[in-house]
Formats: sequence, C-alpha cells, structure tokens
Amino acid sequence: MISYGAQPDSSIANIINNAVTYFLSALAVAIGFRMKLFNIGVDGQYRLAAMVAAVVAGFVPLPPVLSQLVTILVAVLVGGLWSGIAGLLKVTRGVSVISTIMLNFIATGLVAYMLQRGRFAVQAAGSNNIGTPTIPPSGRVAGLPLIPGTNTTIFGLIILAVLAGVGYQILVNRSRFGFDLRATGLSASAAVASGVSVKRMTLTTMIISGALAGMVGLPQLLGASYTYSLDFPAGLGFTGIAIALLGRNNPIGIAFGALLLGPPRPVVADPGPERHPEGDRDHHPGHRRAVRGHRV
Repeated sequence: MISYGAQPDSSIANIINNAVTYFLSALAVAIGFRMKLFNIGVDGQYRLAAMVAAVVAGFVPLPPVLSQLVTILVAVLVGGLWSGIAGLLKVTRGVSVISTIMLNFIATGLVAYMLQRGRFAVQAAGSNNIGTPTIPPSGRVAGLPLIPGTNTTIFGLIILAVLAGVGYQILVNRSRFGFDLRATGLSASAAVASGVSVKRMTLTTMIISGALAGMVGLPQLLGASYTYSLDFPAGLGFTGIAIALLGRNNPIGIAFGALLLGPPRPVVADPGPERHPEGDRDHHPGHRRAVRGHRV
C-alpha cells in the first residue's frame, strides 16, 4: 500500500475510491455482526440494487439533486427489501441467514435477465459490452478534488459514506435500538426477558444491513461508470466481510481497514511449466502441488 500510495496523485485517488465502496460494504456486514447475524448476501444485494437504480436513473431523467436522491432511495429500498427476504425467512421459518448467499445466486440471475437487449440493456457504442442507458449529467455526482487546484478527483459520494458511518455509530452505540440490538446479540434469552422482540430485531437489522448494502455500488455508478454493464465491479460484498472483521465492527477501524485494502491487487501471471531437458512432468509447479494434495 505504501509503495502504491507513493505514486502520483491518481494512485492515492484510486485507493480512496476503492476504500469508499469497501467501507460501505463493511458497514452493511458489521451491523449484522453486532447482533450475531452473518449477512453474506451483501454482494447480491448491492449488485441488484445498483442494477435497478441504474435502470431508474437511465430511463427516468429528473432534475439535478432530485435525480440523485431518487437513485439513492431506490438503491436503498431494493437492498433493504432483498435482505429483508432472508430476515423474514429467519423469523418465520427458522431458516439460517446463510440463505443470504443463496439469494446472491438469485440476484445474479435477475441481473442477468434484466441486462439483456430488448429489456433494460443497450449496446455500448464501439464495444461488445452491454449496459443500462447512460445516466444523463443531471443524474451524476461530480467528483471532489483530491488536492484543490488539480484535476485528480475522488468520488463525491464519499460524503454519503461518511454520513453512513456517523449514522451507524449513533444508531448502534448511542440509541435504544442499538442497545437492544447489541443485547440481543449477546444473549437472546436475556433480551426477551427485558421485553425485546428478537424476531422484530432480527428482521429490522437485516433490512438495515441490506439498505446499507444498497449504497455500495452507488459511488461507482454515479461517479464513474454512469451505467450498469457487464463489467460492473463484483465481489465487493465479500471484501466487506474481511474489512468488518479487521475493523472489529467499529466505523473508524473499518475506515482504516478499507484504506489498507484500497490499493488494487497485483495480478501475478502463471509462469507456466518449468523447462527441463528430460521433459519430466514432475517439474511443473502445478503438478507438484497436485501430488502433495493427492489430486492426481
């Protein structure tokens, strides 16, 4: 991270931009962790939310400010409702919230169904890629200058991430709801004895977690790509799990964890088989690993 951050300002901007999305993803996971709920469906929740929000923003042009507010609201509602399905199954049928990862698969299928020409996708000019109609300038969120007077910018929705972090801290640690949430996570039976409805807390927490997840794709959607296409970032939900654990479910710790994982991952090419005069296949690194793992 230090070597990458020592490069030009654009590298620092990339770290911050990645950290913004990671931070929102980790918050969505963390609020569930505080109640001993494992929401591993953040990945599907944010992708479905971003897809629907992109459709609304692309097909329904609105005046500035109103357009951004509607897009954010749509993403939050879709993420919350999709996560609420898992919460409802948990409180009514006793289904483990591990079902959220199954809902990831369904969300992927729904996105693939909608992202087709003739439905909600159009062909990108000069490319084989397809995506939702481009969001007009009135619906975009301008970047903020990393250093005043330069052209290097970071996501403008970093403000949304900061507000989400502050809201998380107040809700979880400074409110009656947060006290009930933490008490239920520590001991459900004790919470019931004090008059807390565990089912209501479970459903509400899952909806809030999904609502936060719905925000994850918005910085990229409204600040960079302006469309949901086949190459829209995926996998942010699983990265958020690691960051929430690394930050111990604390928004400040999560912020540092997001910055730590902000630099892009280097891609290591496969060196291929080692050349050996005798052509012995045992000199291929992959074969040696297979032999040790008894997979041949």
